[in-house]
Amino acid sequence: LGLVQLTRSTCSPVLPDSPEPAILNNASCADFNWSVFNHLRQSEAIKYVILATAYNPAKLQSTVKALRAIGKRVIFVAAPPSIGVNFSPCVERQNTGQLTFNAPLNCDFGLAASNVRGSDLIKGAKDLAAAEGVAVIWPSAVSLPTSSDA
Repeated sequence: LGLVQLTRSTCSPVLPDSPEPAILNNASCADFNWSVFNHLRQSEAIKYVILATAYNPAKLQSTVKALRAIGKRVIFVAAPPSIGVNFSPCVERQNTGQLTFNAPLNCDFGLAASNVRGSDLIKGAKDLAAAEGVAVIWPSAVSLPTSSDA
């Protein structure tokens, strides 16, 4: 049993010649996605394909159908909670102890705020599951070990 990651930053895993247009109108994403699909088609050892996107997952229906047509089982990982803010500067500020004016002191946000922002992503994941029967992994349902579990 092994794991192979075939991803490219900012490229949604949508095959560009599918009825739904590629989310990013970018030829390099299209070329990359087709190269991944061709690799998957040639590899009998790969049985499962795990898809994830921060864009509308309902756009993946044609990609899921294409993957199933070459004998792959598809699992979708839903987007984690988000309120549409890049938290990297906040986390870096916390880790370095630097202060930033007009910024919150911590990087916390309420789950209710993320549910409002993420409702389209949640709906898209549910629609993909309903339309294509894809298993969805919800980040909110995954519990990670804490330091006390080690």
